[in-house]
Amino acid sequence: MIFCALSGAPILVDPDLDMPVNPTIEQQVAAGQKSLERFRNSDLTLDSNQALVTYFNDLVRRLLAAQDIKPPYSIVAHVSTGPELNAYASVGGHIVIYSRIFEEADNEAQLAAIVGHELSHEIHNDYVFFWNGAKNQEDSYGPNGLLEKSREIEMRADLDATRMMYNAGWDPQEQVKMMERLDKMWRTQLDHHRVFYSTHPDDLERLDAVKKLIATLPPKPNLTTDSQTFRDLKQSM
Repeated sequence: MIFCALSGAPILVDPDLDMPVNPTIEQQVAAGQKSLERFRNSDLTLDSNQALVTYFNDLVRRLLAAQDIKPPYSIVAHVSTGPELNAYASVGGHIVIYSRIFEEADNEAQLAAIVGHELSHEIHNDYVFFWNGAKNQEDSYGPNGLLEKSREIEMRADLDATRMMYNAGWDPQEQVKMMERLDKMWRTQLDHHRVFYSTHPDDLERLDAVKKLIATLPPKPNLTTDSQTFRDLKQSM
């Protein structure tokens, strides 16, 4: 199963994942590959649009190149053309992005914000953090429980994305716009009620933290929001 980051779904552990507590990097990579193949068998659209796969992996490469902390394994982006509005980081370096995210974005910088958030989960190996917590039967609720830790980790992923965007040359103000749009869409879908605040900070809290970080960043000339590749792909969809 997934460590879900965008839609606010609860953290779930795949009971079929063949991985011990405190797995080695090699065990994580092997488990991630098996998990991906199971998902591929259930979602025949996965990686069917090679132009989008290539594009998102290029965003991954550019974001990683612009920051110092490196992930413990190679990161590969996969694209599903299923109807979900989501993106998530899974075990062993696999990020799955649903093409609807691309359709909802106005520009490349907004996509870079999404990818940067998921990269943070991979860089910090968050999936295994929660895997170990579940396997060790740590408390989910209460002070310092797994759900409280999840809120902290999601906030960290937002702020890591801001820094990665800025360092790589994208305007982080577009992250705010994308977060506001997604918040509005999810509230509409759920009749204006968010039900997963136990795992994710309130959207206004997340937005406020990102805005405060952006305000501290030194002025940087030539920050970009878009690219011809994004526009060409957008037009082809």
